[in-house]
Amino acid sequence: MRWPLLFMLLSCLGCDAQAPKQNTKPLFVAENFDAINALVRNDSLANTLYSEVVGTTYPLKELSKAAIAERSLSGVREMVQQALQHAFLYRVTASSTHLAEASAYLDAICAPKDWNPDHFLDVAETTFGVSVALHWLGNSVDQELKQKVRNTLQTHAFDTFLKYASVEEGRFWTRGENNWTVVCNSALYVGSVLHPDVNGSGEVRRMAYENLQKGLKLYAPDGSWSEGPMYWSYATNYAAFAIEAEKWSTGKPSVLKNAEGLDKTASTYLSLIGPSGLTFNYGDANKEGINIAPGLLLLAKEFGQSDEANAYLTIIQDKSDKMAKDIDHRFAVFHLLWFPENFRRTSVIADSHLKLIRGSFDIAVMNTESGSSKNLYLAMKGGDASQPHQHRDAGSFVLDLGDVRFFSDLGREKTNIKTKNGKSIDKRSVYRVSSASHNVIRVGNGEQKEIRTTPMVIDTDARSATLDVSNCYEGCTSVIRRVSMENSSILMEDMVQGCVDSLFWQGMTKARVTVSGNRIHLALRKRKLTIEVLEPANVVIRVVEPKPFRSAESKNTGYGQVVIGRPANSGTLKIRFSPD
Repeated sequence: MRWPLLFMLLSCLGCDAQAPKQNTKPLFVAENFDAINALVRNDSLANTLYSEVVGTTYPLKELSKAAIAERSLSGVREMVQQALQHAFLYRVTASSTHLAEASAYLDAICAPKDWNPDHFLDVAETTFGVSVALHWLGNSVDQELKQKVRNTLQTHAFDTFLKYASVEEGRFWTRGENNWTVVCNSALYVGSVLHPDVNGSGEVRRMAYENLQKGLKLYAPDGSWSEGPMYWSYATNYAAFAIEAEKWSTGKPSVLKNAEGLDKTASTYLSLIGPSGLTFNYGDANKEGINIAPGLLLLAKEFGQSDEANAYLTIIQDKSDKMAKDIDHRFAVFHLLWFPENFRRTSVIADSHLKLIRGSFDIAVMNTESGSSKNLYLAMKGGDASQPHQHRDAGSFVLDLGDVRFFSDLGREKTNIKTKNGKSIDKRSVYRVSSASHNVIRVGNGEQKEIRTTPMVIDTDARSATLDVSNCYEGCTSVIRRVSMENSSILMEDMVQGCVDSLFWQGMTKARVTVSGNRIHLALRKRKLTIEVLEPANVVIRVVEPKPFRSAESKNTGYGQVVIGRPANSGTLKIRFSPD
């Protein structure tokens, strides 16, 4: 952290100097930039978030020449973050230094001959950052630079968008297939709203809005996101940007927010965070920790969900207390712009007993004793491995005991490992994407097929969830996984019929594991969990090292994989998870 700059800016809070006024309330700003001063003075979390924004803002000269020249999404994001943060800090502190640095970043961003249109996410994120930063700077920015930015928006963004999106059927990001539809079209929509007099903006606005509506259908019906929580936060931030931009530009409630599932998505996301504070990071989620999602705050405000906003910010507060650098994010300033009134610390909203989340595949979430140190939290998913960013993991689960994660998902593999020439490679050939690494049923050493599972079934007293994954397995008549709550324990039954090979149960853990007969004892961070194999009697239990298939793949240091095998190719493997 750059402490001299931090001290200077913190000392400005509450001083007489005010940021320049604009005739129109800036987009994404609840009241005005001056209100940030009062917020930071009066709320300790807001003060912490502000300090971290200051500490991660630096002049252009400190950005490496390689980062400026590098044509990569990470390089784009770094420069966009700096432009946004300098523009934000200028409006809060009226510091001429921040005005100069924001201008320098905008000038540097506009220097390349294009914004890498072949990877349109680069165009989208740059369009959003440049448009918003220039808008926040208002009339304070040099007029020559303003015109340069506007000209670049036209050639590098609007013209490029119209070229690609106007083609019959468009690029895939025009069709509502994954997160790109929400991100790309929201970014261009915001850019066209903020700069309506740039040539082509009207047509960009119309087309981007139509495409965005297709992307928002992916939240239906219960607000889940098939690509996992990391891509949920990515899409949801941009969905929030578009909703706010529509309301700001029309002066009317947003139509976009009426998309099915958006009113549930904040609650759904929080349901997939266990009492350990870790997410169910299925699909290409990079880690188990919560993602930066200030868009949740905007949606919570739109739908009157103060509990969800407080729960999310409580997790952010804990995250910052443990490791401040985890809050370093290109959208971190939006925590301050969308900070709720009267924030109060609260626990993550725990669903009592069993919750079913419907989506492109279903997810079941269980809590045996919400709020207790003996609570068992289990989340289990269906799947569709044929879709982008999804793994061969139908039926996979994570499990917490109290505040400790006992069974985990390893998360994503590096993009360059699981793609070739820009296209995804066979998911069986990458350990973290294959069935081999997941907490699933395996038949011999076989892999699940890339096919969508059938809807999950919840019993009438909401104590068990049943997932039929038969269509995911070659050579089996039936494969069904059922999880049930039994007092303070959870039962898991894998019922298999007519398979060509033996059945194996897999679970990835960081715990210390000991085996005694048909019992598996796990210990981690002073908590203990027992797994008892109830049937059959003749099982083989072992702990194996989760080795990647190739040396270039991510290491799985600290994990062991519990494997329970039974020789028969039909029957039931029934186990019980119990807290010690």
